[in-house]
Amino acid sequence: MKLRFLFLFSLSLLIQSQTWSQRGVIRRQVEKDVERKMEDKYSDDRQKGEKAVDERLDRMDELDAEFRAGVKPFPTVSYKMTVEYPEKPKNNTTMYFAFKQFDCAMRMEAKPDSKEETRIITNFKSGKAVTLTTDRKGRKTGMEMDMKLMTSMARGVANKENEMIEEGKVEIKVTDEYKTINGYKCRKYIYEHPQYTAFMWVTNDRLPVNARDFSFAMANALNGSKGAPSTAYYQKLQGGVCIQTHIIPKQSRMEESIMTYTDFSNTAPEAMFSTAGYEIQQMPSMRDMWNNYKEESR
Repeated sequence: MKLRFLFLFSLSLLIQSQTWSQRGVIRRQVEKDVERKMEDKYSDDRQKGEKAVDERLDRMDELDAEFRAGVKPFPTVSYKMTVEYPEKPKNNTTMYFAFKQFDCAMRMEAKPDSKEETRIITNFKSGKAVTLTTDRKGRKTGMEMDMKLMTSMARGVANKENEMIEEGKVEIKVTDEYKTINGYKCRKYIYEHPQYTAFMWVTNDRLPVNARDFSFAMANALNGSKGAPSTAYYQKLQGGVCIQTHIIPKQSRMEESIMTYTDFSNTAPEAMFSTAGYEIQQMPSMRDMWNNYKEESR
């Protein structure tokens, strides 16, 4: 009796196991059929979507190539930029900029007695940038990336700002208020923007660098504007150079800040452009990532 019970019980488990297995096979087959039908149903939409992305990337490449073809070599200049945050002084930072040929190098000031360092070298002719990092243990690593998208966005913002000035949507007022900053006599300009008010202190004193060269270099460092000195913004400054900008936000997502430019020089330290000793990796471009996605989704 016991043997019969065990036999029937084992047989029951075997039948249930086979049934569950068969159900699993059927379920997976049904899922594949549904997935295949959905792919067939939306294949046209998918192809249209992929084509749209491809065309957009092609257009971005074309516009970027046009921009790079017109990029002129920088004058050799360097300067220091200090950014202060009155409400969050712990976030204060100092950056050093150097320009030579088509390269702009930026170095973040390290903490005292620290081996840590961060530098970014951007070549405006190739549209490539490499971020170099030295950690606290002295290890040196780097990442090279394509700057097409970021440069395009920066140019878009700069062009929009310039259009707003030309259309009178943004106003730059000249005042009769003066003060001396680091030995330079400066006149106060007020830049009224929908999102913030900026007090700009502009000097017409002679700098250690050519004023036009400095304006050209600074504009490229901030927004990639190859024709900066001829724009409405720089024309409003009447040939002067803004060496301090105090931004007071009108929106909560912005922070009050004061940017001051000092240590002007018509030389550029070679060390700012060196990548010697760094292990540099390549970051995939948007085009590479998009092509990889298409391959993986096939």
